Order: sequence, then C-alpha cells, then structure tokens
Amino acid sequence: MGSAEAFPNLEELQILDCSSLKLPPLSSSLKKLKKLGCSSLTLASLSEVDLNTLTELFVDFKENTATRISIETLQSLTNLKKLEIYKACDELSIPEQGLRALTSLAHLRIKDCGTLRCFPEGWLRHLTALEELEIFECRELVELPEGVKHLHNLKKVGLYKLPKLIGVPKALNHLSSSLQSLILSRLPELSSLPEWLGDMKSLQSLGIYQCPKVTSLPGSIRGMMNLRYLWIKKCPELEMRCQREKGEDWHKIAHIPHPEIGERIP
Repeated sequence: MGSAEAFPNLEELQILDCSSLKLPPLSSSLKKLKKLGCSSLTLASLSEVDLNTLTELFVDFKENTATRISIETLQSLTNLKKLEIYKACDELSIPEQGLRALTSLAHLRIKDCGTLRCFPEGWLRHLTALEELEIFECRELVELPEGVKHLHNLKKVGLYKLPKLIGVPKALNHLSSSLQSLILSRLPELSSLPEWLGDMKSLQSLGIYQCPKVTSLPGSIRGMMNLRYLWIKKCPELEMRCQREKGEDWHKIAHIPHPEIGERIP
C-alpha cells in the first residue's frame, strides 16, 4: 500500500472480509473520514487513530470473542450518529464505560448477536440522544433492559426475527410520550400485544408482520388517537379479526386513518 497520506480527503472507507490485510499508519489519511465499515479486528488496529470525525460506523465482530472495541476508541467517537453492530458475542465486546461517550448517537442497529439473551444494561441506558433502535436476528434475545426507559428521545423501535421473544418488551412502556413507530416483524413466539400498548399516546405507526400467534388486538388500542398507520401481514387470525367493517376487532381500529390489513408493509 502506498503513502498513508494518499487520500487526505477520504470520507468513506469499507474494509470487510479482508482478514490478511495489513494497514499502514493511517492517522494522516483519516482526518475527514465520516463513514467506516470494518471488522472488529480492523477497528482494533486503528486504535491509535483519532476517529472523532466519524458519523457512521459498521463493525462486524464475526463472533470473535478475542476482540472488542476499546474504551479509548469509543471515547473518540463524539460525533458518531449511527452505529451498526454485527455478530457481537457478549457485553465484553462493547464496554459500557466507552458507550457513555456516544452522546450524539441517534441510530443503533444490532444484528445477529447470537448468544445474547438480554442486552447488558449499560449498552443502552446512556445513549440519551438515541432516536432509532433496530434489533435483527438475535436468536436468544428474550427481553430489552430496563435502561431503555432513560431513552427519552427514542422515536422508532424495530424488532425483527427474534425467535425467542414471547412478549412486547415491558421496558417500552416507559416511552409512552416519545415513541412514534413500533415494528414487530417475524416474531414466531410473540403470543399477544399488551394492554399497556394503549398508553403509548405518541405512537403514530404500528407494524405487525409475520407474528402468527398474535390473534387479537388489545382493547386499549381504541384510545390511541395519534395512531395513523397500522400494518398487519401474515398474521392469519389477526387479519381475519381486523377485516374492514366485519372483523371482530375492526371497531378497535376503525379510527385509524390508514389501516393496511394483509397488504405489504415497509
């Protein structure tokens, strides 16, 4: 590889599936870097680089328990807006002390963290600027931590392909005045929607996709006067109950301006 200063204006860098790649010193080349996608090993090799210009970071741990994001690296990410974490194994991969520094983080996506049953309390509670939380394909996840209640700016939560989640996480009940969008997608063991869902007066959109064990809507949904969009797909019994004018649950959702039952959702 040539001079470390070959790309002084570099703003986006992707280094993935390059396990044998050896990087030269890059401190002079990354002064304008805004987007970085790499493995946890590559990120560890950049521990001496000041990454405070980054606004987006994607880290693939590849279930490698020997690597972690250092506290020092996290503390340098003061301008980070979006973080995507893939295949992190445990809480040691991302230390709580470092996460406290992510005061600008607005979007967190966690995907395929296979052994985590519940995210450690410190992973979320300090991310007070967080607006969007998306969790995909964490096959052991059964709950969200109570620390979610501290995320008063959280507007959107998406839960996707979580095979052991049996209920809507109770911690979300604390976000009744901030949460605007909730997506429940491909949750095969989700058995019902809680009555406290009706307390979420700020919710504007609700998506229920491929949750076959959800067979009815809570009566409290009738009080959700700000709910404008409701999507229900691949929930056979629930779709039948929500048929326009004739379904048993239609009276609960008749006030919603844009119900889409059995149609495509985002």
